Amino acid sequence: MSGPRSTRSAQLLIKRLKRDCDLDWPGGPDNAGLIVSSASRRWELVTLDRTPAPVITGPSPISTLLRDGFVLIRWPDDTQELFHVETAEMQLSHRLQQARVAAAGA
Repeated sequence: MSGPRSTRSAQLLIKRLKRDCDLDWPGGPDNAGLIVSSASRRWELVTLDRTPAPVITGPSPISTLLRDGFVLIRWPDDTQELFHVETAEMQLSHRLQQARVAAAGA
């Protein structure tokens, strides 16, 4: 993973999260950066000034999410994850199945 970098995509994402999800980002769009992992093809949204912020992750490329649309899912462990609109239902089904298996084994 590379260090956080401010990008236009991060700023646009913060604006969309505010507009569509009523999510306030500490320091606003100018304080948003992305840490990108090319190996896992995922990114994490972070604050550039290291102010504590919600953990928000998603698949790369972020431009596809911004273009096509996304679903923000807030998980019980307080993490938040963005999914492409076309894969969100599949991801939710997969997580639900994992939870059922874990509950059956407990």
